[in-house]
Amino acid sequence: MKIFHIVISLFLSISQVGLSQWIVYNPYNTKGIQGTMVSSGLAANDDKLWFGTDQGVACFDPEYSVWTNYNTSNWLNTNFIYQVFEDKEGGIWAATNGSGVSRYSNNGWTNYSIKDGLSYNVVRAISQSPDGTMWFGTYGHGICTYRAATGFKKYASGAIANSYVLSILALSDDLILIGTHNEGLIILDNDTVCSLVNENELSGNKVFSIFRDHNDKIWIATEKGAQQYDPATRSVSACPDSLAGKTIYGICENHSGELIFTSNDKIFTVSNGSWSSFIPDNLLNSTAFYSAFYDKDGIGWFGSSNQGLFKKSGPSWYNYFNSSGLNTTYLTGLCEDKDQNLWFTSYESVYRFDGQNWNNVTQKAGISNANFTNLIADSKGNIWCTSGSGLYKYDGNTWTNFAASVYFDNGYLSSLVLGKDGSLWVGSYYNGVYRYDGSNWTHFTTSHGMATNNIKALAIFPDGKLAVVSEYAEISIYDGNTWTVDNTLYGNNYILDMTIDVDNNIWLATYNGILRHTDSETQSYYTDDYDQYNYVEFIKTDKEGQIWAGLYYTGLLLFSGSNWYTFSTSDGLSSNYLKDILIDSRGRYWVIADNGINMSASFTHVEEPGSISPNKIVACPNPFSGSLDIQYSSVMTGFADIHFFSADGRLVKQYNQQKVDIGENTFHFESHNWPDGLLFCKIILPNSTESIKLLKVSTY
Repeated sequence: MKIFHIVISLFLSISQVGLSQWIVYNPYNTKGIQGTMVSSGLAANDDKLWFGTDQGVACFDPEYSVWTNYNTSNWLNTNFIYQVFEDKEGGIWAATNGSGVSRYSNNGWTNYSIKDGLSYNVVRAISQSPDGTMWFGTYGHGICTYRAATGFKKYASGAIANSYVLSILALSDDLILIGTHNEGLIILDNDTVCSLVNENELSGNKVFSIFRDHNDKIWIATEKGAQQYDPATRSVSACPDSLAGKTIYGICENHSGELIFTSNDKIFTVSNGSWSSFIPDNLLNSTAFYSAFYDKDGIGWFGSSNQGLFKKSGPSWYNYFNSSGLNTTYLTGLCEDKDQNLWFTSYESVYRFDGQNWNNVTQKAGISNANFTNLIADSKGNIWCTSGSGLYKYDGNTWTNFAASVYFDNGYLSSLVLGKDGSLWVGSYYNGVYRYDGSNWTHFTTSHGMATNNIKALAIFPDGKLAVVSEYAEISIYDGNTWTVDNTLYGNNYILDMTIDVDNNIWLATYNGILRHTDSETQSYYTDDYDQYNYVEFIKTDKEGQIWAGLYYTGLLLFSGSNWYTFSTSDGLSSNYLKDILIDSRGRYWVIADNGINMSASFTHVEEPGSISPNKIVACPNPFSGSLDIQYSSVMTGFADIHFFSADGRLVKQYNQQKVDIGENTFHFESHNWPDGLLFCKIILPNSTESIKLLKVSTY
């Protein structure tokens, strides 16, 4: 047995003003589903989605678009999976091609093979009867059962001892339906075996799937269609004309009670006796749809033979296939385009996250190691990236390089900003600034009235004027006609970034703190540390006029207009070494750290430090690594039971009769031996129950 554990530390800081839960994206959870062939899938009781593929087992958390792939590199004995199945205890089973079966529980995999009593290592089908008995269909060695108390046992009947099983469904403890490769449907009824093949009106001999619908009707999918089976009379109805002669691989039911049948290149559905078919609008080539199911939100998931996984949400289709994921945790910039895609740069690549898949866009275009730094999206949806070789533009299909030798006088580009009129401004080290209006480039230097040609950062005033600052705090302002120079701060500061707020204050991130500068005064913040711990990497303004900055070693800073607040690893961030921040159009916070991308969709700013709403549970940081504090604010005294559950529904730990006082309560826990991944904490009081989702992360 091989089990993978992630250690967590979960503790709460009540001196901060941000109540948030952070998800961290990194190369481990952004690769998407790895398989080309998706043989099976299911929606587990904890709402996670599980898929069997030709590259292992994939688990998807649809809430955060986080993928976890399990294969021979992390605890499975083989990569080719025929079926995934959830048992009554929430364990996930995988039927493999040559390595037996594997079960996932307590965040680890247990592998079973013939060495453990399994009758054969090629397993094609799994089911479970009401008494908890697991049924495994092998390919050439019949049926094998498993009970926790007695282990594996091959079913003794000679009639099915050598059957090639493709599907299995336990209707009861004593009635088992077995679909085979060449013997049709075999019925195991109270240890009596009978066969249902062509002469018994079953059209095909290959039974790929057996499905029980919400009306308890049994459907049999074969290479010649699909038919209903009546266990009471052991008879089948005629195949519907719409499916006659067609290979049907999978059957499922949507939330409207419509039956779905998957076949070669098409998916068939029947509603109130009316048949229709559909195909994904993003299907590239001919394929076989091997599997189908619908999740709790009514979204359909369809596994294909050669193009990965298809998702159907209403009329829209999405294909999970060939997602490259992040290749590094060291990222340099981020932006959002008009279609709400998120874009990220590393020195080597440009990545796009469309809310589902992470893709290395430059890699697919054959562009690599271009030393990408800044990026920005214009109003037309074009993506602009500075690089070591000039400026790149991506229009959604084609990359265009504006070479430094041709457009920027061999200069190295330092910064980008969009003007109010949609024009693109590009700052360079030692060669001034450049403006692109969509057709033509205009070059500005000291000869036009600028203070210097050494440009570190650009920003736009609310009225549209451009501000330019050098590394040594020389400021130049352009009103569309004339440059105005402000050298008030020159020589005393080293600048890293700049932003402008709604009141026309210029904010500068420096090597030693933050400056707020206007024509009349300059105010400094965080300038009292001369050991370089006040190195401010970035500074940004949000739509509410608040100021965000990344302070070396300390974490994320927020200036609300009157007070500064700090957020760090103790509040759930993965690191205190931050590179940039974006608040997207959906209100989500994206923070680039040195070990991944932090995202919070639940960041809440409260003005009173440490306060939370009564009867609410808070855990910070989230994700975690080491010990745990949970804060709970109560309006009454009493005793609470605190339970922790793993994602598969198992009770991890329970702490009963914990005293609760009026006001804020903090409970401390050690979690070194707890399982990794998704957890749930539930606080149970006599008149209420509160819960929170937690995510554990690896410490390696």
